[in-house]
Amino acid sequence: MQGELVHYDRAGGPDGLAEVTGARLDLLPWFGARAERPWGFLEPRVGLRHTGYRLDDQLAGSDAQPTRTLPVTSVDGGLYFDRLAFDGTLRQTLEPRLFYLHVPYENQNDLVTDLRGDEVVFDSGLPQFGWNSLFRDNRFSGADRVGDANQLSIGVTSRFVDDRSGAERARLDLGQILYFRDRKVTLPGQTVETESSSPFVGR
Repeated sequence: MQGELVHYDRAGGPDGLAEVTGARLDLLPWFGARAERPWGFLEPRVGLRHTGYRLDDQLAGSDAQPTRTLPVTSVDGGLYFDRLAFDGTLRQTLEPRLFYLHVPYENQNDLVTDLRGDEVVFDSGLPQFGWNSLFRDNRFSGADRVGDANQLSIGVTSRFVDDRSGAERARLDLGQILYFRDRKVTLPGQTVETESSSPFVGR
């Protein structure tokens, strides 16, 4: 179980209207089972993410206690290969990894709105795309947005390890996400993402 309870309190906006304040409860109970062997691993996981608000300073007729509940399903798996290199002084590994993520779409634009009727997020954003982004279950930070997903992340890692001491001398990671549908959930002012794949990311 992952959970968070936060209360947001902010000063009025530049037009003199009160900003939306209130509390947000975010819960993610999940169940997973990891099978691990020397040559690889497999970890399916299913969760149910529930987010509920108790808001102040709402437009008349707006829902002051909106909620959102979405299932989150993923399967993570990888293999491990190695060989001796450089006359047996180093061991080179090859570690391919696949991560499939599925989250259904739900319109979240009117989940929280202000007195002008505009959509609002308290703390959600889009983190800079990097290696860890390949294996996240939500492309957004914060709990105001849960990204819809039907995608497969493909990554590969190669390490050079000292065969005597076990110290890692060098490492290369390379990966990409393949998207099987458009990403309709957006932050305020942004548009639907329609690319069929992410940029390659390495480190």
